[in-house]
Amino acid sequence: MKKIGELIKVSKLFADDTLKVHRENVFEEIRLKIFSQSTFSKKRYLANTI
Repeated sequence: MKKIGELIKVSKLFADDTLKVHRENVFEEIRLKIFSQSTFSKKRYLANTI
């Protein structure tokens, strides 16, 4: 029984990680789409990151 509980815990952690990574990728894609729409915000974004 203990092994099953640990397996569930591990798979939950794994699922959380993949969700988090996926969410970050989606945000990154949205960000890129927004910034590629106008060069002005692209320049402003670059200025903010440096």
